[in-house]
Amino acid sequence: MRQANQSIEDAQLRTALENMRYKACTPSDIAFLRTRIAGRGPNDPKLAQKRFRNVSIITARNAQRDKINELGCERFAIENGQTLHSFYSIDRWRNPDTKRQRGGRPKKTLIDPVRKSNVIAPHLQRILRDQPPASSNKHVAGKLTLCVGLPVMLKHNDATECCITKGAEATVVSWQTAKGPEGQTVLDTLFVKLRDPPKTVKIDGLPENVVPITRHTTATMCTLPNDDEISLSRDQVLVLPNFAMTDYSSQGRTRMNNVVDLNSCYTHQSYYTCLSRSASAGGTIIVQGFDPKVITGGASGYLRQEFRELELLDEITRLRFENALPESITGNRRNVIIRQFQEWKGTDYVPHDVHHSIRWNKQDPLEMLNVVTDTPWQLVKNNKYGKNQRSTLTSKSNITGFVAANGSVPVGHTQKRKLDHDDTDKIPRKMIKMSEDILDDLQGPKGFIWDGENYSCAYDSLLTILLSIWSQDCVKWKGDFKDMNKIMNVLATGFHHAKLNRGSLESARNKIRHLLHQRMPGLFPYGLVGTAVNELAKQLLRSDNVIASAWQQCIECENESNLHNDLQTCVIQCDYDRDCTTSVCLQKRFRERHPRRRCAQCDGEIDNIMRFDVLPKILVLAMSDASVRVSKKISFHDDGSVVVFGLKGIVYFGDFHYTARVCTGGSVWFHDGMVTGRGCTYEKKLSEFTDAELSTCNGKTTSLVIYAQ
Repeated sequence: MRQANQSIEDAQLRTALENMRYKACTPSDIAFLRTRIAGRGPNDPKLAQKRFRNVSIITARNAQRDKINELGCERFAIENGQTLHSFYSIDRWRNPDTKRQRGGRPKKTLIDPVRKSNVIAPHLQRILRDQPPASSNKHVAGKLTLCVGLPVMLKHNDATECCITKGAEATVVSWQTAKGPEGQTVLDTLFVKLRDPPKTVKIDGLPENVVPITRHTTATMCTLPNDDEISLSRDQVLVLPNFAMTDYSSQGRTRMNNVVDLNSCYTHQSYYTCLSRSASAGGTIIVQGFDPKVITGGASGYLRQEFRELELLDEITRLRFENALPESITGNRRNVIIRQFQEWKGTDYVPHDVHHSIRWNKQDPLEMLNVVTDTPWQLVKNNKYGKNQRSTLTSKSNITGFVAANGSVPVGHTQKRKLDHDDTDKIPRKMIKMSEDILDDLQGPKGFIWDGENYSCAYDSLLTILLSIWSQDCVKWKGDFKDMNKIMNVLATGFHHAKLNRGSLESARNKIRHLLHQRMPGLFPYGLVGTAVNELAKQLLRSDNVIASAWQQCIECENESNLHNDLQTCVIQCDYDRDCTTSVCLQKRFRERHPRRRCAQCDGEIDNIMRFDVLPKILVLAMSDASVRVSKKISFHDDGSVVVFGLKGIVYFGDFHYTARVCTGGSVWFHDGMVTGRGCTYEKKLSEFTDAELSTCNGKTTSLVIYAQ
């Protein structure tokens, strides 16, 4: 938000934006923003004003952008007495990108027929041309509808020295056309006049600020109305009508007249991006209103932590500029220098200008940052040929993000037993023969063989249950695993390779173990040392997004306050429950009466509640008491419908060893990688078990209970 002057309304907008950045807008901020909603009242802003007539509307969805552009073109032509002209692309079949196929089957069906030429059939070509630009992953229009004077946005960096850059705004001046292979009218060159370029552009033979835009051939994936995809080579001038743009495209702009549609913005960052383009409050109009919940309630825990660390870095920078920083603070990396600063100032120190919503105190502390150890490395001496020796490990992907210097080699693992770095693109020499389906009705679910040199029972028990879940619908669960995090994506790929006899289940387990060991060697060690299965489940089922958030709610006045204790893993701890079922444990986690605290407004009793922001596909309960009985299913209400989670497996612990029960197809199977190896032993039907019988197994007690939709 760049302002030349500031009125009272401008100050209110600036305050609202500052609070919005931290998702901490106040009632006065909401009240002010509502005064900028377009309406018919005498004091409401009017979209019909001349200054807003052809201003591009900022929205959050590409599909909405395309529809607004379509309607805007029709309106503009009618109001200005112009005739709209349609210019078509030249499309040809293109072989799909091999990278797309490497990870297994894509989410959408890819159409790639056997053909003698790359010419697309006429009926398919007509369908493609009728699709909006958003149907192309590169947003290349199959049909451009233009007229003289129409506002457009450039979508490619043709010539930066002439201000012909992606995102530049312009108006149509003229064009040159040609006939396409199918007789369609195609643009050869489009002449546009740049709007407010950073410098005056003068090309010989053209008026000032008028530039030519030529056709480009772009490799793109296009989505058909039935959601299938095809790979195309599309030849088209890379512009789009500019009656609407997405919040992503609006970044970096300052707009004197800023019209925004916030209804489809789902995050406070999106709200902030749209509204902060405004140069003034008077030039801001909100279309259709907005949802105050999106910009209130406080930021998530991880985002608050990020903001707090940035505030400390800002304070460190200021002190260093003023030569007020002690010589002992010498770190050159973020984690190190913040930790040194905290050791100097203490963890209670809060810089003066920190926003009130992220300030920390004894009740909501900013803990001392953990020590981060650098990846070990060593210099390599030249060999007799005078060239640096290179370890084969340097060709592997660097999982930790550490970039090694040229001529250095990572230090190998200190264990005697080598890690299984098998190349998944090649078939190993020795392979345990597997059935066509991972889950065979006769043999039961497959499991993992125990590693006696590097104790693996925690991995074996949990991964056996996850393998059973994945095997029920490989395509669906591969996508669900991938959406969770990188490690689960690697695990799903390992399962897929094992199913195709391109790798073993144990190699998939070892890759996951290697990733976790690199990140947290203390929690996930090698050797004759155990791993806590609940910590393993937390890391495997961790999400990049908030899954559930904790609140306190008054039972009298229903006043709510966010505890900023967000859940970002599918594992829920049930440490203090006794003599109940897992279903009751879960109910207590989501609503439980606070024993002492009272409401600050009405002195009513307080409930601690938890709400799902996103209902997970897998839910795990971590237990610590044998008296808790295992429910065979649990259910949730989600938008008026009931979502049922079925019991998929249980992990048991006792005598320093983990085992598992796998529930699939209404049957219960027992797995112990030390005893049953790759197979599982059938016990009986799930319906024949009582809840109490499921709570123990061969003298071991429940550690994890795994449910899935």
